[in-house]
Amino acid sequence: MPMENRVGRREKERFVVNVMGTVRTGSGKPIQAEITDLSENGCAFTVGTVWMQNSDHASLRIGDLGPIDATIRWVNDRQVGIEFHRPVYGSVFEHLRALIATADKQRDRRHGAIDIASLARSEAQRRVVT
Repeated sequence: MPMENRVGRREKERFVVNVMGTVRTGSGKPIQAEITDLSENGCAFTVGTVWMQNSDHASLRIGDLGPIDATIRWVNDRQVGIEFHRPVYGSVFEHLRALIATADKQRDRRHGAIDIASLARSEAQRRVVT
């Protein structure tokens, strides 16, 4: 498909999420990021302060998934969009979506983003006990 016909289109469906992850650019310190949408090819997130620029290299961790190497594609105020260097396909992506869905069901009244790492640990402990 010609590039001009792809403007505004995504190759893969994006899913609205509200989950915490960590982002690192270069050799910098990982920072907390609230991931707001996710696809097999990339995601968008919000951070406290933005120093990132288009085309910067980044790596993302969501729970025990990662690091996922990516390139920053856009920055708008505190929101950032990244494209993964390799898509997160199949069972890994579905596992991540299932964890997020479980987290959404367990969300308390704080309405904050879910920390998938702690949820995954509690799920693993629950499986060991039963």
